[in-house]
Amino acid sequence: VQYMAAFNAVANGGTWIQPHLMKEITHDDDNGVKVVDNTYEPTKKNVASEEKTADLRSALERVVTSGSATATFIDGYHIGGKTGTAQKMENGRYIEGKYISSFVGMAPVDNPKVTVMITVDEPSTGTYYASQVAVPYAKPLFTDIFNYLNNKFSNEVENKIMQEHVIPEIRGMKKDNAIKILSDLNLEYEVSGDGDKVVSVKPYPGTAVKEGSKITILTSGSSNDSKNVVMPDVRGYSKDDASKMLDDLGIPATFEGDGVVAEQSISPGEIITKGTTAALKLNMNYKD
Repeated sequence: VQYMAAFNAVANGGTWIQPHLMKEITHDDDNGVKVVDNTYEPTKKNVASEEKTADLRSALERVVTSGSATATFIDGYHIGGKTGTAQKMENGRYIEGKYISSFVGMAPVDNPKVTVMITVDEPSTGTYYASQVAVPYAKPLFTDIFNYLNNKFSNEVENKIMQEHVIPEIRGMKKDNAIKILSDLNLEYEVSGDGDKVVSVKPYPGTAVKEGSKITILTSGSSNDSKNVVMPDVRGYSKDDASKMLDDLGIPATFEGDGVVAEQSISPGEIITKGTTAALKLNMNYKD
């Protein structure tokens, strides 16, 4: 409750309002007219300026458009939000493996009419990050709220509410199988190369994209005995996975370091002769 009182101060321009349930006491007179007997006035304090809270609301919107709560995004509506992941305490000590995952949101950010809080106590899904546990509930909740406030969405807005998908790992698959998977997810694609095996995908597998997004597939390893192949993008691959893919394409490889592939001596997409050696450098801290 106190968390939301502070969050609402950001939403309303800087005024902290004492949490309360009662607005007023009323009764109907003999003529059925509503009469207000008493009005409750909660304590109010100015805790921040309109300028500062406007900056905060702008930052909260970026969390939804490009940060940890992108799964909340609804085209046509301006939503702001913040994720939170906290380890629980007992007797003054953190409890191993017990977390509270939360998301707070407001809409529309330029003139908030509603704020929400979603809390998952000790999630049992195998992960505890709020972006994966609490955030998925936010979009349907906001959709229902907007539906209630507006009576119903216009067809235009309904059609804009696109589902998000995570690009699956299709590198190394047969082209036709990879295309079927992307089509089933309503993802558009373009194929570069004449081979029948997927060697690279952009954006990278694991990236969250909206329905209708275009995925670029680079292929190589056609069934004929062509002397030329396209060098795949193996950055982010383990040593074993990169070695297997390159072996299948007829590309010998040397490895240096530990971790996953961070650098490759032959650029992705470059056409090379089978038998050309690729030098790969591994790094434990590499991220796509």
